[in-house]
Amino acid sequence: MTLNVVSGVVQQQQIGQETTEGTAAACNRRLQSMILDFTDELKVQEYRAQGRRHDNRVEPEQQWTSLGLTGHADYIEYLYAIEAAFGHVSPSSVGIASYKRVYAVPLTGTITPKSLTAQYGDTTNVNQVAGGILHDLGLKLARKSAPAVSGAGIALLKTTGATFTTTPTVQTLEPILASHINYWLDTSWAALGTTQVPQEIITADWGYKGLYKPFWASNRSDTSYAGHLDAPLTSSVKVYFGESTLSRTVDAAMSTGTTYFLRLDMTGPLIPGETTEYWTLWIDCAVKLKTKGKYSIPGTDDVYGRDWEFDIVEDLTGAAACQITSITNVATL
Repeated sequence: MTLNVVSGVVQQQQIGQETTEGTAAACNRRLQSMILDFTDELKVQEYRAQGRRHDNRVEPEQQWTSLGLTGHADYIEYLYAIEAAFGHVSPSSVGIASYKRVYAVPLTGTITPKSLTAQYGDTTNVNQVAGGILHDLGLKLARKSAPAVSGAGIALLKTTGATFTTTPTVQTLEPILASHINYWLDTSWAALGTTQVPQEIITADWGYKGLYKPFWASNRSDTSYAGHLDAPLTSSVKVYFGESTLSRTVDAAMSTGTTYFLRLDMTGPLIPGETTEYWTLWIDCAVKLKTKGKYSIPGTDDVYGRDWEFDIVEDLTGAAACQITSITNVATL
């Protein structure tokens, strides 16, 4: 019996970082943990002649690809998502053979995201998009479930009938586990990493939304949008904070406008071959209290408490809002 459909189990995804946004690059990395979802977007103009009940012309006007990001968080693969949102940084060597990257979300000026070419499909058909960037990026943390990535973005119009880049690099899975998580909360950038929150933060949901939007030019040679524009963004960290002496102290201070500094600390085991360098992903944010939810009974994981939403803000003293630090054994993405 011959089937005309194929199983989702055999679908694969490969990506490659572009030198110039929209100019396709070799997709020389195979994804294993993160999943990029692709949606063909189409806006049309409908025409109906006078006196007729139905449209008799439907013409495409705008076509592009929407991207969705899901999957388990991984110390290596998540870097591609970070760079597709916030841009490329060159790593510095640390330890014996490890590499440290520090991404500081710019406070002013234009961000240049590191765009991606992505291929997805199977041996029957391979689809490809170029110019992929993420305008949304997030990370959800909880002690009782695996850390999960989230995001959304845009790419140019899909092409079909492509061929997978041969012999892609298949990097080892280095998952971020729930048991790797610590939280730190301090009153200055300089002190951040001093005061651990030992139990009270039950869940955390960090994210940026609306970094970019597509620009459509009146140029009939363009088959899709012409490029992207920076857009007014929103950024926040939502936490479920168990009621305690600590939560009441922080509440009293933040309710009067005090800025706190929060670290989402994911530190795994020693990197192979190292003696002092560990798999690391830190997300540091200057935050102000934005909203407080109602007290929950019995509460998340049966812990009495409530949801708090922090706004990620520019701290004038530290001249920063959000900084991401990564340590892996990967020199080149």
